[in-house]
Amino acid sequence: MRWVLRLITTTVIAVGAGLVALDASSIRARRPNWWSPGPSLTLAAIIAVALCTPLDFFLSYLDRKKTKDRNFIKANIQSIALPTWEWIIHKAPDRLTQRTISLSVWLLPTWRWKYLRPRANDCTKNGRPIRLVSPTLWRAIEYRLFDSEDSCDIAWRPGIGAIGNSWFHRRWKYFDLRTHWGNMDEEMWNQRAANDADVGFNLRFAQYQVLHEKYSSVLVYPIKHHNSRYAEGQILGFITVDTAVGNFFDLNDRKIRNRLKNCANSISMALAGRP
Repeated sequence: MRWVLRLITTTVIAVGAGLVALDASSIRARRPNWWSPGPSLTLAAIIAVALCTPLDFFLSYLDRKKTKDRNFIKANIQSIALPTWEWIIHKAPDRLTQRTISLSVWLLPTWRWKYLRPRANDCTKNGRPIRLVSPTLWRAIEYRLFDSEDSCDIAWRPGIGAIGNSWFHRRWKYFDLRTHWGNMDEEMWNQRAANDADVGFNLRFAQYQVLHEKYSSVLVYPIKHHNSRYAEGQILGFITVDTAVGNFFDLNDRKIRNRLKNCANSISMALAGRP
């Protein structure tokens, strides 16, 4: 929503400044037949520019603060997530399989878990996210042995994707996508998955195609506030470990889940402070 406010304030400032400049310029004297904004419109433009200019500065400050805070968070949790990823890839049987294993940390915007109740962040209706009010996760960390452009173009929200499924059920989830989905055409997808959130994860067919071509399995572990005052627990984000298509590695292992649990607890304490 912040980019919408920035767009509005920038437009108001540009239009208002243009009207004031037109009213004060000598063009009117040389072109008396040209349209003139008039005193009332000029005054309104001056007031609008006077109000929107400090608002634009404030929004710029918030953007800089968000970037600074996120860089600080990344630096804080790198030392926690990196050893976990290295431990997992060394369990793989060969170098080729190691290259297919990726670990990412996805987080809620900090203000949402600090100031809102858990159910305000889990806002879904019939397992689907409520537009405009359901939060979008941002990726703080990604580790993999090869560069891969993330072209999924999916906003991870409650109920969307494997992460959203874990979010909705508020527990860890593992999916072998080869057997969970199999090969579907658009007709099969619409029949089997489009209306079943536990199968289709509320994804569109085009999104399914992208994910099906990239990933063979995924393990999602929620990061919960270690000292939440709410009985249902406050979710801060998620750790995901996935394997790319080509070399399958079974992530549904108790030792891996325990490692992710410890990693999630450590990240929770790094983000929310120790009890």
